[in-house]
Amino acid sequence: MPFNLKQCHYLVTLADCNSFHQAARTLFITQPTLSIAMKKLEQEMGQPLFQKQGRKAQLTPAGRLALSYARKMLQLDRELARELKALRQNSQRDLHIGTYLLFSTLLMPPLLAAIHKSHLPVDLKLHHRHGFELKDALRRGEFDLILCIQDKPDPEFSCVRLKQETLLAILLPDNPCCQQARPLEGLSWPYLPPAALSGETLFLQSPIQQIRHQEDRLLEQGLKPAACKEIASIETALGLAAEGLGISFTMSCYVKALHPAHPVRYFATGNLQEAPWLTLYYRKELEGDPVLETLIHLLREIVQNIL
Repeated sequence: MPFNLKQCHYLVTLADCNSFHQAARTLFITQPTLSIAMKKLEQEMGQPLFQKQGRKAQLTPAGRLALSYARKMLQLDRELARELKALRQNSQRDLHIGTYLLFSTLLMPPLLAAIHKSHLPVDLKLHHRHGFELKDALRRGEFDLILCIQDKPDPEFSCVRLKQETLLAILLPDNPCCQQARPLEGLSWPYLPPAALSGETLFLQSPIQQIRHQEDRLLEQGLKPAACKEIASIETALGLAAEGLGISFTMSCYVKALHPAHPVRYFATGNLQEAPWLTLYYRKELEGDPVLETLIHLLREIVQNIL
């Protein structure tokens, strides 16, 4: 005999309200809709469940019996929902991702949204570290996955190369050095040779940051600055460059996260053939993990769409 949860809900509400009019309002349906649903249920059961007494709807003996089972079915449905929720929560795993602070503002919101839409059973834990600290933390087991910029794959870990990155010099538009830039095919920014920046004050990041490794390479490629000043924050270095106090640097993937107070220009620089890669690293024992593979797939799509 058909007796679905919607019918159970209608029957219980009507019995509790003792009125078709009030029950319909409680259910946010019209009174004819409720009347038709109850009439259909009575036809399926072969006997009346309610009898009208004025404006009241009184249960018949068959109605009282049906009501008792309807309450049990709704209770079982609630219990099932609770137990399924608990099961999902118990099956969820914490997944620790390490990356740079700048990436958090760009990539983490869409990643969390994608995880929610895909119903991936993970509780994402995000951690911020500087470049060379990330792999040490991955090695110690603090992270399941790291997203960082690297020059070449590390055979100690499994890795997925996402996107080759370019070191960018940040200059004011009226800086005479800009005139030495030239366009290169396939490059989004004009190319400025490192030597063209000689005689300028440079704002470099601290040695523990991966970008500093790229900046140090410029000094090996003929760049002779007037002075070098160490600024740990890329955003602060950008702000100083935007004020005309010198030249700072960033990676191409950071540009969308940077918001200078004054107009600046970005120029590709350095050895383009040795440009590093935005890379995902994870421990080899996690290869084939379906949850991690899904997360990597989501990250790959987000990087392609955003960076």
